Amino acid sequence: IRKIDTWYAEQFGYLVRKLESQTAEDGKPLIDHTVVLWVNELARGSSHSRRNQSWLMAGNLDGYLRTGRHVDLGGRSNNDLFVTQLQGFGLSDTNYGASAYNEGPLGMLTA
Repeated sequence: IRKIDTWYAEQFGYLVRKLESQTAEDGKPLIDHTVVLWVNELARGSSHSRRNQSWLMAGNLDGYLRTGRHVDLGGRSNNDLFVTQLQGFGLSDTNYGASAYNEGPLGMLTA
């Protein structure tokens, strides 16, 4: 599993480096105009737990996301993360997936 996780990490890094090296029409790197999300399906491989997963994001959606830090989401649903990203792309969605797991966008992630 370690080799598999290493391979996925390398692929994520490759994608981010490619987005950093490509220039958009405005002269900025493509990574500045998007967000890339990587998460392992398990938080703890040994127990197959999905609680307290670590998620890695790269890119700031044209300054919408505050970057370069570790953020504890305080138990909020990943649905709220997806709503935050949708709004960063300019969509007005306030809900993702089952309504019972939505509290709204994660203000601690935005600039």
